[in-house]
Amino acid sequence: MIKEMNGKFDFIAGIGDRWDDNELHSEIGCLSVILKEYEGQWEAAADRIDKYHRKWKMEANRIHLKGKIEGLARLCPLLLSKYGGALWEAYLGSVLEMAENSRETRRAEDLESFSHFGLDPTDLRDAAKWDGLMREEDWENNSVYGLQKFELVEATRLKYIHKVTYCLYADLWKEHGRADIGYQIHCRTDSAWWDRPAWNCEVRFEQPKTLMQGDDFCLFIQSIPTKD
Repeated sequence: MIKEMNGKFDFIAGIGDRWDDNELHSEIGCLSVILKEYEGQWEAAADRIDKYHRKWKMEANRIHLKGKIEGLARLCPLLLSKYGGALWEAYLGSVLEMAENSRETRRAEDLESFSHFGLDPTDLRDAAKWDGLMREEDWENNSVYGLQKFELVEATRLKYIHKVTYCLYADLWKEHGRADIGYQIHCRTDSAWWDRPAWNCEVRFEQPKTLMQGDDFCLFIQSIPTKD
């Protein structure tokens, strides 16, 4: 049964009421939670499981990204030697096309989400709140969870600015000495999703700084142009 469950779930938590249950949990390879430790405060046990799950997710994301970038760092220089700069133009074009083809579906989903949280997609103060909520709300399915650190710079009705102060993508590409490739794959294509986003096509996007290009942080700027 344990083997079957391991194939279906991220991890298994064993909950026991005696300290010697730790031994059993160790044998079957699961997180051990002993209720005696919490003296009836079961919500603390649930919090421990949640923290463990989040830590597990961050490590899984890190391992997956490291393997992905190792492969790309070997492949992309070979493709560049054959196709030159046309490779990146074709790649950007394919990402823009994918974003456009999914726009209507994403628009419906995003507007429903804004409505669910009682937020207004025409007010970038609410867009900033929504962005943060989405990062936290869907962390279990977020392949970037735990790999970046964000900092809010400004949020007004017409402007939303935030920084990415840490990015494992940038660190890994720099380790391979090919942050230039990382920029083309991960940063240049941000405009496909952030410029004229599905939830408000009036919003424009700028990205004047990126860690991949040697800056101290990535700077994301969304704004709604005034009509006067």
